[in-house]
Amino acid sequence: MLYPSYFPFEYGSNFKNKLREITNDLRSNAEFGGNMNYYESVYPATNISSSKESILIEIAAPGYSREDFQIEVDKGNLTVTSNKSTEAKNYNYQEFKNKKFKKIWNLDNSVNHESISATYNAGILSIEIPFIKETQTSKRIEVL
Repeated sequence: MLYPSYFPFEYGSNFKNKLREITNDLRSNAEFGGNMNYYESVYPATNISSSKESILIEIAAPGYSREDFQIEVDKGNLTVTSNKSTEAKNYNYQEFKNKKFKKIWNLDNSVNHESISATYNAGILSIEIPFIKETQTSKRIEVL
């Protein structure tokens, strides 16, 4: 027995209109920068991993240079900012652009704020945040 295929985009014009409406709402929502193009408001992809020694933040940022990043630690917040943006060109097709961004992470007291390091290699900004080495918190004192 043959069953008809269901193609919501082909036959469901109400579904298409609702999807278009939701997408337009997202593009103009204040959370995305208000009246900004959605793609201009998206942050670069980020991976975060940890080991016994440190936390590693990796930000995918191809086309930037080391000088394009500002990394600061202030009041327990790690802030990564870039003000670089793609030059206006008349592309026939464009899927990526360098865009301004600002990402903030809250750091707790388990990390060493003074020993944070960063490298930029092959389009990946890597930020290493070492943990504070645990010191002995208890000690037996011998009475003399």
